[in-house]
Formats: sequence, structure tokens, C-alpha cells
Amino acid sequence: MVTSAPRPNQCVVVDWDVACLPAEVATVEPLARFQLAAQRRGYTLRLRNAPAELVDLIALLGLRDVLRS
Repeated sequence: MVTSAPRPNQCVVVDWDVACLPAEVATVEPLARFQLAAQRRGYTLRLRNAPAELVDLIALLGLRDVLRS
């Protein structure tokens, strides 16, 4: 768990391998919440190896700009 904010002018990207996550709304909600928490602390969450179905669901829910691959 990350508990401290990055230093000023420092961009921190957290890569999250989501290859094994199912393409369900119940999956997307916690991802969006985690992204919000990370953003509030100055971090960026980037999804890696997202299945096409999960990427499509994220887009359908209007979260493509929030949850990036």
C-alpha cells in the first residue's frame, strides 16, 4: 500500500496487471475507486494486460479516460 504522496514535480505511475480480472461491473467499480484514491495522492494508475472484454466494458461505462491501459 502506498501511504505517502510523491514529491512535487514527480510523476508516479502504478502499473496494475489486470489480465486475470473478469469483465464485470463488479470489477470496474473497485478499479475506478482505486484510481480515484491514487489520483488524490498524486499517483496515476495504469492497467496492464487488460482483456479486450474488460476494456470494452470500461469504455461502455464511460470510464475510458479514467481507467487507462
